[in-house]
Amino acid sequence: MTAARRRALAAAATVAAGLTLILATGCGGGEDAGDGPPPLAWTAPPQVFATKALPDDRVAVGSVRNTTDRPVELNATALRVVDADGKRLRSAGQYAAGFAHGLYGAFQKPDPIPPGELRRLGLLITVAPGQTAPIAISWSLPRGSDKRRPAAVDYGKGRLVLPTAVKAGIG
Repeated sequence: MTAARRRALAAAATVAAGLTLILATGCGGGEDAGDGPPPLAWTAPPQVFATKALPDDRVAVGSVRNTTDRPVELNATALRVVDADGKRLRSAGQYAAGFAHGLYGAFQKPDPIPPGELRRLGLLITVAPGQTAPIAISWSLPRGSDKRRPAAVDYGKGRLVLPTAVKAGIG
C-alpha cells in the first residue's frame, strides 16, 4: 500500500468517524461466533461510506449495544472485517465517535501503551449491560471483487453484519 493510499484511507476513516451520529435503537445485526447469543448488536444499521479516490475502500460508522447482562470488554486490536466467505480483509477500527490524537510521538510510545491511554483513544472499552458504544471501522475490498457481497465485523466475541449499501462520493 502506498503512503498516499494509507493517508487517504486514514483521512476517510477520520472524516467518517467525525460524521458519526447518535443512532436510533432497536436494530439487530449480530451474528453468533460461539455459544449463545452474541454480546453486541447494531443499534441501527451503520452508515457505510466510499470515496471517489479509493473506490475499493469502505468506512462504516455506527453504534452497538451490549445485549448481555454482564459488562463486555472490547479491544480494537481484535476488530477484523471478513467477507462473505469468512476471509479476512485488510481493516482497522476503534470504538470512538471521533478522532483522538495519541499522547506519544511515533517513536516515543511506551510498550505496552498504558490502559488509560488505550481507553482514551477508543482502543479498549468496557460496555455495561444495555449500554451503547460508538464504532468506526475501515476496510479494503480486493480489486475486482463483488462489492455487493456482504461483509461482517468480527470483534472477537461475535460478528456484526455490514450493509452493502454505500454512501458514495466522499472526497
